Amino acid sequence: RFITEDDSEFDLFFEDEECALDDYVQGDDLIDLRDYVGMLRDELWNLETSTGGKNVTFQTYLRNGIEMSEARDADICYAKALMNHQNAEMHGDDSDMAMFRLEADAIRSQLPQFQLGGYWIAE
Repeated sequence: RFITEDDSEFDLFFEDEECALDDYVQGDDLIDLRDYVGMLRDELWNLETSTGGKNVTFQTYLRNGIEMSEARDADICYAKALMNHQNAEMHGDDSDMAMFRLEADAIRSQLPQFQLGGYWIAE
């Protein structure tokens, strides 16, 4: 049976879970966010090349803006979690490996390309 968000049973599946749908931007907001990050990256590159890396304060401000904005993009967060998992695996750190795998799985559940538009249960 297929369950949608409109069904009364929908909340039963998420009452113990924090629903992270609001953690990441989607749709047109995601496009705007990525445009903004691109603009910040261009500004950072222009600043680094024109000043020879001397304006550290503004560079730090731009880097923080990029990092904070990327934290709202599920695709980027997923890729970073997978990369951290691989790094932990290369260094043989089992606890970090498990932590980053769980993080990647949680983020993956928010990516639309891995969702089927609803929730399926077996009856």
